[in-house]
Amino acid sequence: MKLYVTGDCHGNFGHLGALRLLDAEDVVILLGDVGVNYDLGKRDKGAKDFLNRLGPTFLCVHGNHEERPENILGYEIVENDMGSFYQDARYPNILFFMDGNAYTIDGRTFLVLGGAYSVDKPWRVANRWHWFESEQMDKATQSHVREAWFGKKVQE
Repeated sequence: MKLYVTGDCHGNFGHLGALRLLDAEDVVILLGDVGVNYDLGKRDKGAKDFLNRLGPTFLCVHGNHEERPENILGYEIVENDMGSFYQDARYPNILFFMDGNAYTIDGRTFLVLGGAYSVDKPWRVANRWHWFESEQMDKATQSHVREAWFGKKVQE
C-alpha cells in the first residue's frame, strides 16, 4: 500500500491525474475542503465519479467549505480495518472520516477533527456561494473529543 496526503482540492483534482497508476489498495488522504459535498448536485456527482474511477481509496476529512457527510441523504456508516467512516454506497472508494475518532493507517494513529470557522462567510453569502451552518463541530462532538482525548468534562 502506498499512502499519499493532499488537501484543499475544492473539487479540482487535476493534480491527482498521476494517481491513475496506483493500485486499488493504495490510499489517498484528502485533508479538508475536498469538494465532493459542496453543491450537493451535478458538480459533486462529477467529482465523485472522477475520484471513483481513479481506483485508490480516498479518505476525506470534512472541511468548512462543504456539507458534513452525516447531513447528506445517502451516506451511511461503514466499518473496515481502519475504523468507521461515512460512505455513499454509489462511490465505494470515497470515505469520510468521522470527527472525534482515532484511526490507524500504515501503523500511524491519529485523531480526526474536521471543519472550521469560515472567516469568509460574509463574502460567500454576499456572492451566493455555498456556506454551511454545520461547518464547525457541534457541541456533542466537541464534548466527546475533550472527554475521550483529554479527560476534561465540558460544562454546558
